[in-house]
Amino acid sequence: MNWKVSTFAVLMLSLVVTREFQVGAQQPDCCRAGSEELPPVWFARIGVVEQAIVERDGVRAARAWTDVWAVAQASRRWDALLTAGDAALRIGELTGATLFGRFNARQAYRAALFRAYGQRSIDGVLCAAEAVTLMGDREMPEMALNMARKLATTSGDQEARDRVERDAKRITVRANGVP
Repeated sequence: MNWKVSTFAVLMLSLVVTREFQVGAQQPDCCRAGSEELPPVWFARIGVVEQAIVERDGVRAARAWTDVWAVAQASRRWDALLTAGDAALRIGELTGATLFGRFNARQAYRAALFRAYGQRSIDGVLCAAEAVTLMGDREMPEMALNMARKLATTSGDQEARDRVERDAKRITVRANGVP
């Protein structure tokens, strides 16, 4: 009798998993930044952080940032992750915990980079490259630019390749410390 219950449970689980994949395949591609608006919860969370920063309340901003980070990750959008990284830097400056802010920002920017690359978003990869460059990082921008070049090359779009090369020159100059 035990094997019957186990077999039934496995069959039910496979039906549920199969159904979830079918439902996911029918839904619009919500993972692409810009394809639809961010959910209202995102604006509420980032609004709390922004208001706390305006009011110079570093403790409240830092606490609210954890919600921003969680929502950004759950949104599966590279632009939300970049915004979370930007907020982390500003909170670090406000609180005097710049190393902590930079750590959180680097984590968010890195997540944004790989999310954008996974979604084949040249814009997202370039934005992430720009963000880490502005932080003074020298290794990640180079990696990001190589990722953008690969996306542009595989797209078959000459205009995209040209744009990546223009942005790469600008980002490389900035990364090397030339204003």
